[in-house]
This record gives sequence, C-alpha cells and structure tokens, in this order.
Amino acid sequence: MALAQDTPTGSETIKMPRVDPRTMRRSAQVPSLEAGAHLAIQEDGGTVVVPIAEGTTKVGRGFSADIRLEDPTVSRRHAILLREGAVTELLDDRSANGVSVNGERVQRAKLRDGDVIVMGRLTMRYVEVPA
Repeated sequence: MALAQDTPTGSETIKMPRVDPRTMRRSAQVPSLEAGAHLAIQEDGGTVVVPIAEGTTKVGRGFSADIRLEDPTVSRRHAILLREGAVTELLDDRSANGVSVNGERVQRAKLRDGDVIVMGRLTMRYVEVPA
C-alpha cells in the first residue's frame, strides 16, 4: 500500500514508497553525522566514522595516535591531519608503507569530500558534512 501525501497546494497527491517490513529488518540505521570533517574507515565489512578535530590529529598504530588503527601495515606514526576551518590537509609522517590519496602516493595533500585514502592496507574515505 502506498502512502498519499498532499502537495503544498493541497490539490494533488503523490505516492510515497513504502519499505517492506522484511527489508526493514535487514536494513541498518545510518546515524546522521555532525557538521565537520570525518574519516569513514572500512572495518570488517562495515564502516566506522571518526570525526576529525580542529588542529592536529595524529593517525597511526601507536598509543600516542589520536586515531588508532590496529593493523600491522600501518606505522606507529603513519600520518597527520591538519584541520584549520574548512581546510583539511593530510601529511605522511614518514610511514613505512606510505599514504595514497585517490590512488596517488602523496607526502602532503589537501583533502576534498569523497577522497579515498589508503594507509597500509586500510582504505578510508574523507567526508565533509556542511553546517
């Protein structure tokens, strides 16, 4: 059964799709992200979304990292994220396996929404949510 909803004029109706209850049980709720910058990290078939704070954020396997990645192909000090206002830069922190952005190995790169980042064998995506 389709739901009917009045348009702003009130004279016409449009049909809204309805999701089958069996499909709803199989679906996952996607949390709404706060405005700002995030790393969406692929993890065991799922995705973990980590906010990026203003200033300096250390990424790596070591205990001093702000974003800690438990993978042997990630260096203890793998990368640094510099966030100032709406600009986020990624710097390779002398990692053994390097950092790639959109398939290109980089030492430093300004990130844009949707950029794919690879550190070691971990893949992540840079996500910006507007305010």
